[in-house]
Amino acid sequence: MASKKKTTGKKINKTQFVLEHPKLSAKEVVDVAKKAGVTLSDKYVYNIRAKAKSKGGAPKGKPGRKPGRKPSSQSNGHIGDTESFINLALGMGLDKAEATLQRVREAIAKVV
Repeated sequence: MASKKKTTGKKINKTQFVLEHPKLSAKEVVDVAKKAGVTLSDKYVYNIRAKAKSKGGAPKGKPGRKPGRKPSSQSNGHIGDTESFINLALGMGLDKAEATLQRVREAIAKVV
C-alpha cells in the first residue's frame, strides 16, 4: 500500500513559504522546506520568485500616457517650433517667406 503523509491540521502555503525566504538560494529553500515537511523543487522556487518579481514594480510605459497615444507637439520644443515656422510662412505667403528665408541664409553665411 502507498504510504500516506501525516498532516498536522495546518496546511503550509508553498508559495508563501518560498517568498518568506528571499535571501536563501533555491537549493537552500528546498532543504529548509524538506525539514519543515514540505516538498518543493528548485524549479518551483525559481518559478514562484519569477512570478512574484514580474507582478511587482512600476507599470510599463510613461506615467500619464495611454498606450498608442502620439506625443503632443509641445513635448518637444523643436516640433512646436517647426509647426510655428510653417504656420508663419503660410501666413506670410510663399514669396515673402522665401525672401525672408534667403535673408536668414545670408546672415548665417556672414557669421560662418
